[in-house]
Amino acid sequence: MKKITLLCMAIIASWGLSAQEMILSHSTDALNFGGGVACANTDSGISTTNSFWRSYVLADFDITEATNVVKVEVAVGSANGATAASFVTVNLYTSDGAFPGGTRTLIASQELNFEESDANTLKILTLDAPIGVEASDEIVIEVFDADETVNFRIGQNTSGETAPSYLSSDGCAITDPTPTEDIGGGFPDDYVLNLVVDATLGVDDNLLSQVAVYPNPTSNELNVKVPASVEIMDAAIYDVLGKKVNAQLVGGKMNTADLSAGVYILKVTTSAGTLTEKIVKQ
Repeated sequence: MKKITLLCMAIIASWGLSAQEMILSHSTDALNFGGGVACANTDSGISTTNSFWRSYVLADFDITEATNVVKVEVAVGSANGATAASFVTVNLYTSDGAFPGGTRTLIASQELNFEESDANTLKILTLDAPIGVEASDEIVIEVFDADETVNFRIGQNTSGETAPSYLSSDGCAITDPTPTEDIGGGFPDDYVLNLVVDATLGVDDNLLSQVAVYPNPTSNELNVKVPASVEIMDAAIYDVLGKKVNAQLVGGKMNTADLSAGVYILKVTTSAGTLTEKIVKQ
């Protein structure tokens, strides 16, 4: 007999971002997460076969040109019983209709290894080769767990999300990707499952690579330094919901003291192009 179970744990995770990459996330809080909902055996509590899903419409993140998918970030909320040989399969698709509708086309599939000690950490899967995608594409992430000897759960929290998290599992007769809030009595799980793409192509990457943003993570002040040949036209910080926060660039510095702890997006528009970088406020 199987049932849906919810395992809760609290952790803090943080990571950096290269100026040449952009992390797409639907999680309001991508720093704190614990074990999430999955189909599991009633007696043992071990998760059965599960697929964890998220989708990303690139245009929703102001991506206007073709780019490459380079990484997937998977929050491991639980990994009880895992060994060095344990893995999940990360599948990437394009969809010709709004997910979970439409027809999905597989564009990449790669194993992500993990151990029990990886619980409560963010695992970063670097793709064997960058996957070219169009700005109009919707990219679907599936994390498929077929190992019924390991209690694997995607890390989650209930802080909010900008698009639903989905689960499917033959063991619990959830044959199609279903929002977690619609499963059973409803689970407000917000899976931390992020997509990493190359920064927008077609700008002067040599000059943009010389833009310095520090310290990151930051506490009270963020410095933005550019080469003498580059003019900053605008600089703004947005929360993960896309709302612009009250932080202005003055003399190459932005005051972040009043920002709540969490993840933000810095967007710097320059004469050499636009730089987008993730900022972590401690």
